[in-house]
Amino acid sequence: HWFQGEYDLVYRWAGTPVIVDLKASVGANDRSGDYVDQLNIYAMLWHVTHQRAEEVSGLQIWYLGHPSIKTVDVPSVEEMEAIETEMKGLWDLLKVETPSREECAPKPKPMRGFAPGGKATKAPDESRCERCDWRSVCPGGTGTDERRLPSSVQLPGASQRTPLQDIGPLNPRATVRGELFSVGYVKNGVPLKMMLKQGTNTAHIQVVSTSQSDGSPTVAVQAMKGVKVLVKDAVFTINWKGEIVLKMDPFSQLVADDDPSVESFDLFDYQAKHNVGGTVVYTYEKSGVGKTGKAWSRKGLMLMDHSGACKVEGWADDWNHQYTMLEVGDVVAIGNLGLDAWASEVRCDYTRHSRLQIIERVGRSTA
Repeated sequence: HWFQGEYDLVYRWAGTPVIVDLKASVGANDRSGDYVDQLNIYAMLWHVTHQRAEEVSGLQIWYLGHPSIKTVDVPSVEEMEAIETEMKGLWDLLKVETPSREECAPKPKPMRGFAPGGKATKAPDESRCERCDWRSVCPGGTGTDERRLPSSVQLPGASQRTPLQDIGPLNPRATVRGELFSVGYVKNGVPLKMMLKQGTNTAHIQVVSTSQSDGSPTVAVQAMKGVKVLVKDAVFTINWKGEIVLKMDPFSQLVADDDPSVESFDLFDYQAKHNVGGTVVYTYEKSGVGKTGKAWSRKGLMLMDHSGACKVEGWADDWNHQYTMLEVGDVVAIGNLGLDAWASEVRCDYTRHSRLQIIERVGRSTA
């Protein structure tokens, strides 16, 4: 499946399907223009997923912050086919191959104006960039996406230079073969925790999703002690104890090791820690209360270099004092990071053994 969506509400009160999208807003902002496109795409999805034999009879937007219902014109079959072709083209551009920066030039559309209820009105006299979190690092705003740091940096107190890796090519996934050493915590017939043995080395297998993105099971082999298995495309992480954990998400699978031609990693040959550097796009904090009633707090930042961007996140107490000094646009180096991922989103894990260092401060003297 290359495209999917989820309708908020579909009703047949008049005998034919009407798609309703619920918005918890007044509708008096630029996003109301995108909602029309969203409903047109929903109409296309309904048509395609009903053997192209049925069309919806109505499209509506219900703004919960304003007592109004906005009706959107239903696209014709020809218009829906054009939408499908356009969406498939965008998917191929973004997913089949990595697009170049030239193909993704930062040229935002002009702002659009809407009154409460999503009614079109005069556009505001402002640029879309003024509200964008990325404007200080975007070449279309006041920043640049060119390389800001060399391939290595000299950190204060370090005896040698610290090499930096590009963010874009970072890959947290690994395929590992071995033997199931133990199987535990079975839920609904699926083991969620197992131990893999490879020679004298071991790794935990943690199943965080029991099904892949296409609906097939992530654990596709009868999990028993002694079974030879292949852990395909698992997220290779290190827990707080320093133990290897192979996390299985919708992009991973545990299968029988019956194909010796499949390449796999040695558990201790895989690079588990990384050093990265780049420009701080924004920082964030989040907190809450766990199931046991214990409060938790995490901090993070979005980091961008010339090759890509990713979040760096860790427990609040693990960050060093440099985090409190950060400002958007600062150039930093962060050492000894682990990698994590969910589906296609890669994230860097900051632990008590990681180190953040400000290299260049925006609008201030060099650190």
